[in-house]
Amino acid sequence: MTQILEELRGAGLREVVGFDPLLHADASDAALDEFLSLAVREAPEHVIFGLALSLPVCVIERGVGEEALEYCLAHRNLSRDELKFVFRNMSGPRGPYESLCSAHRRISRAAARAGHTAYYERFLRDNIAELAEKCPEDLADFMLDAQFSASSAGVDCLVLAIKHSSDFEPYVQRWIHWLTEGRFDSAGPGYGNTTVMYGYLGSNVDNARFRAVRVAAHAHLVHLLQSPQKVTQAWRNLQAILSARYAAADEVVTAIRRSGLRRDQLGSDVLRYALDGLLELVRDPTGQSEKFHNLLMFVLENEPTGTQ
Repeated sequence: MTQILEELRGAGLREVVGFDPLLHADASDAALDEFLSLAVREAPEHVIFGLALSLPVCVIERGVGEEALEYCLAHRNLSRDELKFVFRNMSGPRGPYESLCSAHRRISRAAARAGHTAYYERFLRDNIAELAEKCPEDLADFMLDAQFSASSAGVDCLVLAIKHSSDFEPYVQRWIHWLTEGRFDSAGPGYGNTTVMYGYLGSNVDNARFRAVRVAAHAHLVHLLQSPQKVTQAWRNLQAILSARYAAADEVVTAIRRSGLRRDQLGSDVLRYALDGLLELVRDPTGQSEKFHNLLMFVLENEPTGTQ
């Protein structure tokens, strides 16, 4: 502990120290836990970031320092950039004495605080089958929360949950709620990548678990096409369908025809050309024809502004 005390009193903990002096401190877990709780309260400002970076590994590898970490995050005024690095370390792989469910709770809490699911998605991808079996309640508590992001990583996570969970319907309903909320109709924070969504729906066209989501997505598109005020949102969905060479394009065409909507009723030229591209994609599902390519380029290069 002497080395750690000297660093705390001096220039601060080094960010790269080889074997972490805190993790490998020659002290009992109880003594180290108490020391860390005192250190985060007494350490000067120029030291606290290095200390904060070292705390997650102590939590993960030795099961100590959780109270110190919570105090550090709540009371030590770390900057936004500093917090990003701490959250990254909080999302580290499962520790040697940590259960899978405990690791999931830790990483999901870090994801909620960080405001993104990038590290959580990586953990989920590596452990989804076991998590769905051993920790289904924890999985649902996090992923079905209203604040769970519809970002690309969020959709990645939802797809994994739908594929592997015995009770997959709640995840299907979460996706449908995203659709009705318009989470794939615009760009920016809080919105999903529409091309990624249709890519997943197309690649899982033979998986019955995704059918309800596809039907909801197609119905939502028809609603947008019928709304004169939703030209840009309709364009975003159609260009994504074309860009993804959507494998269920024929189902989209069927949904549009059943609605009674005609080509000449669409709210802009670019939507009419997008519908032409959709029909060409049904004719040639590979999307390799020159006609399809030209229609796709026109649609991508002519984003509508407002209503037309």
